Amino acid sequence: MPDHGQHFVAIVGGAVAGSVAAEILAGHGIRTAVIEQNKRPYGKIEDGLPRWHAEQCRQEYARIDERLRKPGIYFVPCTKLGRDVEFRDLCENWGFSAVILANGAWRDRDLGVPGCEPYVDRGLIYQNPFIYWFNHKNEKDYDGPRYEAPDETLVVGGGLASIDVVKILQLENYGRALQARGIQPSLPGSRAQRHRRDLQTARHPARRVGCEGVSSDLPPARAGYAAGATARECHARSDCEN
Repeated sequence: MPDHGQHFVAIVGGAVAGSVAAEILAGHGIRTAVIEQNKRPYGKIEDGLPRWHAEQCRQEYARIDERLRKPGIYFVPCTKLGRDVEFRDLCENWGFSAVILANGAWRDRDLGVPGCEPYVDRGLIYQNPFIYWFNHKNEKDYDGPRYEAPDETLVVGGGLASIDVVKILQLENYGRALQARGIQPSLPGSRAQRHRRDLQTARHPARRVGCEGVSSDLPPARAGYAAGATARECHARSDCEN
């Protein structure tokens, strides 16, 4: 792409990979639209880490915000491929010079053991829903699946995510042991409580389209989409509410 001034790149995903890609392109004078399915651009950092990683999350939020505030970067929230726009349509009809997929690990990789599917959530639990349960299980309005963390649980994998799962299993087992002795364990505040505090102080990227207006620098054909379906659906859907 030799003529930087003529190019506009779509980046799907606004967390670490997406924001870094946008920052690199912006540094070369190439405008980018960062398309994010959620209202905030933090991806798995926001609810894929156990709640004791609060300070790490805040630091990563600040880094992502700083990247997305660079000139020539436009953040498009509440827009999901397959729901709000089809991938082929984005590639062929939106007029972008290129499309970069930076949507990350939005779901767990399958275990890969033949015949394991019937046991999912029936003894076989993947990491993402397990972490989400741990972060939210004590909230009054939590209506998701309930999991147990029995002693002698087998954890498949040895990376950082697996270590977090092991820590949760330890905490749950220690908690039960303390309760059996009449001691009420105390853990850090829920992820929802921290999210509410973060939302009060979050520094969102300045060039934001969709929920709060349309930047005049977007291609005209796409500005109408951002002002129409994306904005309406963003305000209507509960996953994009404050």
